[in-house]
Amino acid sequence: KSGIYMADGHASVEALALCAQLGIPLTAGDVQETSEMRHIHEVAAIRLACERRSDENLDRLREILTAEAAHVAAGESMSEDDRLFHGEIVRATQNGVFARMVTIFYAMTRQQRAVYFRDAARGRQSHAEHVLMFAAIDRRDSAAAADLMAAHLQGADSYWRQLISQTAPDLAGAAR
Repeated sequence: KSGIYMADGHASVEALALCAQLGIPLTAGDVQETSEMRHIHEVAAIRLACERRSDENLDRLREILTAEAAHVAAGESMSEDDRLFHGEIVRATQNGVFARMVTIFYAMTRQQRAVYFRDAARGRQSHAEHVLMFAAIDRRDSAAAADLMAAHLQGADSYWRQLISQTAPDLAGAAR
């Protein structure tokens, strides 16, 4: 009777991230709440990025989009490119605490992104949306960028809601 025990429903964000990294599936509720949290932070992040982004942030986003385009053209997953793109938007807020918090979120959702981007059509669509978001950030158009981000996230949220409605309370099958 030794080891680490976690009370269901009361795990810290760090514990949820550790479980996800170990391959322990998140519950349907965790996935829904993660999607909600993502929407809140990503829309806020892109607004701030439009105001605060540096030339270095723009250069890095261009590099990521170039790599992303190559992966999409080759029919490869752009799961890691997606993490890098959204992470750079958060870094462009110039808020280090925000960036550290979001890093935990992306650790929690690594498996979800891998599943989501198995479909090449989703990769092509996501890349096209990333290109539009980049253009809005480049011209510092926070209203357009926020609208683009909200629409972008709605597609992923719809996918996860549909998957959750078709599966058991956890996503064990989807993550494999």
